Amino acid sequence: MNWTTDQLLDELKRLLQPGVIGFYESFEVTEILGFQKDGTATNFFSLLVAEHGLPPKGTGEPECLTPKRIELKKSDYKFGVFRFRVSTQFLVDVVEHFARTGEWKTGPKPLKVGKLAPVAPQFVHPDLNDPHPWNSVLKNNFYEGSHVLELFDTSKDAARFLQRDSRLLVELSQQVRSIVPMDIDGLSDRLGNIAIQMPVTVISTGVRGSPVGDQSVRVAWHEKATPRPLRISVTGHCPAFLRTDCRYQRMRPDQQTGRGRIWKRRRACSGVQC
Repeated sequence: MNWTTDQLLDELKRLLQPGVIGFYESFEVTEILGFQKDGTATNFFSLLVAEHGLPPKGTGEPECLTPKRIELKKSDYKFGVFRFRVSTQFLVDVVEHFARTGEWKTGPKPLKVGKLAPVAPQFVHPDLNDPHPWNSVLKNNFYEGSHVLELFDTSKDAARFLQRDSRLLVELSQQVRSIVPMDIDGLSDRLGNIAIQMPVTVISTGVRGSPVGDQSVRVAWHEKATPRPLRISVTGHCPAFLRTDCRYQRMRPDQQTGRGRIWKRRRACSGVQC
């Protein structure tokens, strides 16, 4: 089933509600932009990360992390990396504006973007023993995983030259990585996209083993959160679905390897590695 912009907006608003998966007050925005000779700014990748803490007061002017533009041979673009923080409501307004007009406007002028289409939300687990490609660009996705909402550039008009010549993409990625910890060459199909990362911070989980082979799962709730019933699902040699209040849950030895997820209703709330 195709995902719509209205659905993406509704999901963004739902996840932003305090205590659903975190307590967010702002987004850190990182934009990798390409500039043409006429000054037109084109989006090559944007990452917006939900965070605690209010954004700075004032206009929130973007910080240019590349005073000297990144130049590639055989390219008409000069690249820059920009970072700034905005309120959660600001981002909701940006997405609502995009839904109405098709413009992606985080500054005074809209960015030039490809044909953006929303895709179904994803839950991205930490790497641990099973690396996930998204973690090459997501910010600090080390703990409970992140929900990712995405506007996908289905045209790739601007980025096509990078996809055709992997050497140029590697060169651009290396220069970007020297400025921000993002490896865009590992996600070439995401060039031109806009990704909204919402880390799970409402709970903290841990898995411990015992000398006899048992595995125990502990969950600590955020101090602002109201504890609620959750479900732990474990898949491995012996799939199991366990209902628990998630303060402490013991699993049998034959469930000691695999991947676990903790769910609120039908939505993944956290991902743990057993």
